[in-house]
Amino acid sequence: MEWLYKTDPNVTAQLFDLWHTAFGDDEAYIRLFFDLAYQGSRCFLKKKAGRVVSSLYLLDCVVTADSGSYAGYCLYAAATLPGERRQGYMAALIKEAKAALLQSGRAFIALVPADDGLYDYYARFGFRTAMYVYEGLARVGSPTAPCSDAEYYEARSRLNNAFHWTKPNFDYAMACLRYDGAHPVRTDSGMLLRSEAAVEELLTGGSAGDGDLLPVRSPFPLPGTKQKRFGMIYTENERLRSVLSERRLYMNLALD
Repeated sequence: MEWLYKTDPNVTAQLFDLWHTAFGDDEAYIRLFFDLAYQGSRCFLKKKAGRVVSSLYLLDCVVTADSGSYAGYCLYAAATLPGERRQGYMAALIKEAKAALLQSGRAFIALVPADDGLYDYYARFGFRTAMYVYEGLARVGSPTAPCSDAEYYEARSRLNNAFHWTKPNFDYAMACLRYDGAHPVRTDSGMLLRSEAAVEELLTGGSAGDGDLLPVRSPFPLPGTKQKRFGMIYTENERLRSVLSERRLYMNLALD
């Protein structure tokens, strides 16, 4: 069922504990979601004997494709307690989420499978692989100037054929990335989102011939990178279906 009473501290605590049990994230990281994104999400949950045993969230997002923009949801943090799995609870919640999508008038639900084995699982519900990223080792320049989250959001919003968070959920995604040590910077090779050990996203520019060799994700090909699948979409929107038959969308900052 969709849970509308988000001020209920008992259920919120159970959802928090379910996340911690299912994913093993530390409490400070989980708290980012409940502080920044929970109230704006749509929450679907299954209770058993008064206890939350399975849940998922729909977060607002947008896909830009060709000259069009499509509002949708991202299915996020789908989790079931280990002892309650293989009983159809998650399947039922996904079907409820799809019904909610059709009632909302929005165009799609996107998701990022947690591992390759889940692509087949989500395909059973009508999701298809539609979003990709270039990944590999590439050389990037050293930071030359700071870049604010607002500047990065503005630059990122200009990407076409791509997945985008709405601003509140972008802020949540950035908070998670900052928690893991990443931050936006400008370099002599462009604007990027970098941690100490990797470039989470090379947003503009290209590779730097004498720069650091780091793992990179990018919306465009760079020497040393290959395109790989990254996310799936469910849609009944005929126009978007037509676009997806001809385009591969870019997806990143997906909290994977």
